[in-house]
This record gives sequence, C-alpha cells and structure tokens, in this order.
Amino acid sequence: MYLLDTFALVALLSAPFRMKPEARALVLSQIQNTYFSPASIWEIELKISIGKLSKPTADIMDAARAQGYKDLLITAEHATAASRLPLIHWDPFDRMLIAQAFANGLTIVTPDSRFSEYNVPLLPC
Repeated sequence: MYLLDTFALVALLSAPFRMKPEARALVLSQIQNTYFSPASIWEIELKISIGKLSKPTADIMDAARAQGYKDLLITAEHATAASRLPLIHWDPFDRMLIAQAFANGLTIVTPDSRFSEYNVPLLPC
C-alpha cells in the first residue's frame, strides 16, 4: 500500500514521465491501494496561490479521486505523531506524510531521499 507525496501525486496526474518508470508501473498496478494526503492538496493549493505551480486544468483532488486514488484523512494522532518526529526534515507537509505512513503501514512514493532518515518505507520515484 502506497502514500503519494506531493511530487508523486502531481506527476501521476499531470506528467507521469517525470517519475521513474518502475515506480510509476508499481503505483499504477496498485491504484486501489494507493492514497494521497490532504496535506499534499493543501501544499499544492498553496504553491498555486504563490505562483510556484501553475493551476491544473482539473481540480487536483477531483482528478486524484477520479483516477482511483483514495484520501487518507488526517487524524489528531497523525498531527501528534508529526509534531513528535525528530527534526530531520523541517517541511511540515512532508512530516505529516511520514507520520501518516508510519501510522497506517504505508510506503511513501517520493523522490526525496531525506525521508529515508526516518526509516519509513519508501518507493523512490
């Protein structure tokens, strides 16, 4: 079971060629077991609002759901766990993904090698 980080979510929805072919094939073969986090949606919308990302033609959340990816809701337990992680990675969105992956036994699909410092299962993409 996979949890897409923000890069992987955007890539799968708009530019799949940006992902490693092996990682893309694994995720696409397991869409029914692949999740995205509201933290990624929040991060994407913030980046759009400050001009770091261009507005996609389709709503990113609707597009993710339409392709079969599932929402992984953020709980109070996730928030507590994210705040208690060692300060290796300072990005609050990534810290939430790491906490969610640990709590739900998920492998994070990411190109960010810093995630490995938390010993969370990764699928490099």
